[in-house]
Amino acid sequence: MLDIYENAVAPSSEENFCTTREKRLGMSLEEFSDRNESRLKAFRRKFEPVRSVLKETPYLARGEPLYGDCDFFGTRKHMELCSSLTIIIEDDPIIKMVREHELPF
Repeated sequence: MLDIYENAVAPSSEENFCTTREKRLGMSLEEFSDRNESRLKAFRRKFEPVRSVLKETPYLARGEPLYGDCDFFGTRKHMELCSSLTIIIEDDPIIKMVREHELPF
């Protein structure tokens, strides 16, 4: 989240972004954005349900991309554009699915 604050928030919105997120999270953006490798691995494991579905079907919505696919992959793209941190690594089945199906997101 610190990357989003530093790279994507307009200067006029910085104070509001920081204040509201820190209140919601109960900690500073710096604390929340700790890049500890074990925290990153734990975060990546949260995508296991997505990987599980993609092992059996080409899309999260099964036969064709629908809202759930767009929502998930739009969020993934947002993370990719706003953060220097690699959230989903190159050999991940999620990246493979995006490339194989030439998804626009």
